[in-house]
Amino acid sequence: MTSWATLIGTSVDIRTIQADPNRTSFAVFNKHATAIVYIKEGGEVSADNGIPVYATGNVSLSFREDGSTVQEAWSMISDTVDTPITVFEGSE
Repeated sequence: MTSWATLIGTSVDIRTIQADPNRTSFAVFNKHATAIVYIKEGGEVSADNGIPVYATGNVSLSFREDGSTVQEAWSMISDTVDTPITVFEGSE
């Protein structure tokens, strides 16, 4: 499993998680005390269409549960500047 950290801001971060046909799972951890991060597959994400990752929360997807969408590129945006996240990716 690979992990890495980055900052997400109030502008769309396109393909924060790059497409990977070998990925079997990923998890996004929002490390901010109050910010909400929104994630969505593809290149367009907003508070209206994204999956919310609430402050100090996480969201995870696996191929077994969610299918091939886990292998797509995922973009992110936050309601707060410089929101720290950590991403874990699993692959075969």
